[in-house]
Amino acid sequence: MVAATRHSVPRRGALWQAVGYVGLLAAVLLPAEKARAEPPAREDGLFISIRNPITSDVVDNVKAKTKRALERTDRRIHTFIFDFNPGEQAEGHPSGTKEYGPCHDLAAYLLTLQEVKTVAFVHNEVTAHTVLPVLACTDIIMSSEAKLGSVSKDLPSRVLEDEVHFYEIVANRRGLCPAFVLKMLDRDVELLEATRLGAVW
Repeated sequence: MVAATRHSVPRRGALWQAVGYVGLLAAVLLPAEKARAEPPAREDGLFISIRNPITSDVVDNVKAKTKRALERTDRRIHTFIFDFNPGEQAEGHPSGTKEYGPCHDLAAYLLTLQEVKTVAFVHNEVTAHTVLPVLACTDIIMSSEAKLGSVSKDLPSRVLEDEVHFYEIVANRRGLCPAFVLKMLDRDVELLEATRLGAVW
């Protein structure tokens, strides 16, 4: 089991930090009277639950909801929040999908969403290939009980080479450390920490 840390998911909390920075900048740049008179600009978002396990129907449903939201002319949706533990928190069961295909398709789709923020909301444990679309989001928000668990632990067979390669692609596209992702795929991977050029690797 790999518990999430600041090192494994460096983007965690970036959404709320960004919102705070924008608000601070607006307060500094606007005249005091105008800042008091006008409320801060609101950014619309959409909350989408990801049913467990992830199937082709789940992926199609997510794509349809996202597409409808993006095509709206009355509201511009800037942020999509995907709940990867819908209903499981109370039961204490992790969200995990053993089938690679639908998780790959959902992750690949999330990578195509360029002009919006995609947020993975994790408030319990996520295991198996459900980890993949979580990593494909631009931001990950995790509760204190959340964990990104082992991908390979409950799978019926070893993770294939092309599957490992796609995990690496997702890690690189989202600025994650590939070593941490590979550790989720293979518990025998050994992680070492060293200092190089003044930075911790």
